[in-house]
Amino acid sequence: MWRLPLRSLLDAVALAMPVLQFRDQRSGDRWQISVQALLFDKDGTLANSEAFLQRLVLARYGAIAAQVPDLTTDLLLSWGYRQERVDPAGLMAIGSRQENLIAAASAIAAQGYSWPRALDLAEKSFRRGDAACEPKAAQTPPIAGIQKLLSQARSLGLKIAVISADSEAQIQSFLDCHQLRDFVDLIWGCDRRPSKPDPAAVLTVCQQLNVDPSTAVVIGDADSDLRMAAGAGVAAIAAAWGWSQAPIFEAITPIVTDVEDLKLLRDASSGDRPPRI
Repeated sequence: MWRLPLRSLLDAVALAMPVLQFRDQRSGDRWQISVQALLFDKDGTLANSEAFLQRLVLARYGAIAAQVPDLTTDLLLSWGYRQERVDPAGLMAIGSRQENLIAAASAIAAQGYSWPRALDLAEKSFRRGDAACEPKAAQTPPIAGIQKLLSQARSLGLKIAVISADSEAQIQSFLDCHQLRDFVDLIWGCDRRPSKPDPAAVLTVCQQLNVDPSTAVVIGDADSDLRMAAGAGVAAIAAAWGWSQAPIFEAITPIVTDVEDLKLLRDASSGDRPPRI
């Protein structure tokens, strides 16, 4: 249903609603979507996080291995670390800290430790590993073109939210560190409820932004982002620009490979002719 521009292009003109133009790299089709709010994922979408995540996964693993001598490298695989790369679709790239910690505790428990002891070891090791890699914000610069896109969206009166599996504190630090906070109306991290990837999180964010979900677009680099948007009945764009090895998307969603390919216009009348749908 969301493949069509909001209601119609005539509605967009009547409402003087901004439109988002882009070309789907999967099909080659051009799209033009009426929009009032952009809901961004953070790591891999707004932030270039790949190098930091590689350091973090090894630091956490090393801290655990120092406490659990029989730990196997299966834990690295469960985190999505393969061939010295963080898999964009893996747990470390997509999951919350707590989800990664549970995976670590499971690997520790498999070595004969009780579950309470495994959780304790995992938490202490994560603290050591995380401390060795801080500060995260300074090591995760904005993707090229993001500041320009956010500035343009703000100038057109769009509402902007960041909805992430990272904590609100880390989201805030990223935005503050890179002078992006003034562009963002709402932060929604893993410590909020409902949290990503629950579709209810998208609907709650839209409610707090005071926008109709039919006028919002979720932009993220993982299938979980796209499925979350679909579950909420919200448009979505797969962001394939944040990784050295582009993510593979299973969801049938338009794919954009460069931030610069997203064009915001003041209204439908200022753009090209309507796209082929």
